[in-house]
Formats: sequence, C-alpha cells, structure tokens
Amino acid sequence: MPSPLVGVLPVRSTGGSDTWQEQSVKLLRTVTGTHDVHLVVAGGSKAVAVDRLTLRK
Repeated sequence: MPSPLVGVLPVRSTGGSDTWQEQSVKLLRTVTGTHDVHLVVAGGSKAVAVDRLTLRK
C-alpha cells in the first residue's frame, strides 16, 4: 500500500540550466518515524535538475 502524499512542490523556472534557486515546500501533515522518500517529476527529461535535497524538522 502506498504511503500518503505529504508534499507537492510546483517547480518554478530559474531562467536557465546554469541558474540555481532554492525552492521549498511545507509538508501537508506531520511525519514521524523512518520513511523512504520518493521524488516524482512530471514534464519530460529536462523538467528539473536537483543538486541537493535537505529535509528539516
């Protein structure tokens, strides 16, 4: 059974592939314990480039 969705981040354009911008999202609900994190990207092969992913309390 899939875990419930806890966040969605509509990615904004940064203007170019060599222009990075920090983007963030607040979770839809509180999450506790240990879980797998899945990033799902829609929009084709050049939709997004992820340099770093930080999870904070």
